[in-house]
Amino acid sequence: MQRLSIVYIILLVVLLQFFSCGELKKKEKPTREPERLKEALLKANQALSDSEEKRIQAFLDRYRWPVKKTASGLYYYIYASVDEPERPVSGSTITAAYRVQLLNGQVLYDSEKDGLLRITLGKGEAITGLEEGIFLLGKGEKAKFIIPSHLAFGLLGDQKKIPQRASLVYDVSLVSFE
Repeated sequence: MQRLSIVYIILLVVLLQFFSCGELKKKEKPTREPERLKEALLKANQALSDSEEKRIQAFLDRYRWPVKKTASGLYYYIYASVDEPERPVSGSTITAAYRVQLLNGQVLYDSEKDGLLRITLGKGEAITGLEEGIFLLGKGEKAKFIIPSHLAFGLLGDQKKIPQRASLVYDVSLVSFE
């Protein structure tokens, strides 16, 4: 019985050495796989970004709105302006009427059904593109924002109505702020 225990222990030690040596060899082996993977991911991301930009440009060509583009990639068109408007600042709580749709025209959210939007700017309560656009508006002004997915809900969508990697069109009217 004692002999059998010794054989098991020796067998266990040999197996442990065998498998641990294999692990060392794997770790020692230099590989460029992470670099190739990183390059492939960068290329795929660039292709997706280029494709999204083409879809946005096609949308803009169709509607011919005189949009401006911010450094972040937000497109905006203020179609109802006010002389010398008061603009909200970070920390302002705004109330806005809005409509959110996809580039194909499908309406996803609308303040007439869903209620007015009320958020405090600078607190992360809204997507980046919408918040950036609201800072461009004065009380009583209306604008269209074309928001690329990286400034909207990104890779996942909102898990409700907004799909993955969706570019969004917001029609916003800044009702008030405090």
